[in-house]
Amino acid sequence: MALEILIAALAGQPVLYDVSLFSYQDQLQKADAWKRVAEAVGLSETECKKKWKYLRDQFRKERKKEKERRKSGAAASKAKVYEAKMSEEPWTEGNEVHLTPL
Repeated sequence: MALEILIAALAGQPVLYDVSLFSYQDQLQKADAWKRVAEAVGLSETECKKKWKYLRDQFRKERKKEKERRKSGAAASKAKVYEAKMSEEPWTEGNEVHLTPL
């Protein structure tokens, strides 16, 4: 499965990552959203959640490393790969990453 498909499916489900939404707290809406994501991706909900958690965590780690490297003046890192895949999506805003914990 291409991670781009998962990212695109999640982008259409802001209830899963946008903490400013009132419905972010609604577990039933989140469960329905995960069902729609799983259906769009063709995997189980559990597998989608697992892949999303991994991708989100890697993005955060690489972004943190990139900030530290910028301070020290070191070369670019893998953050560029994650940046290209995730930074244009709605769950990122400037330097803040708005993702839901699983």
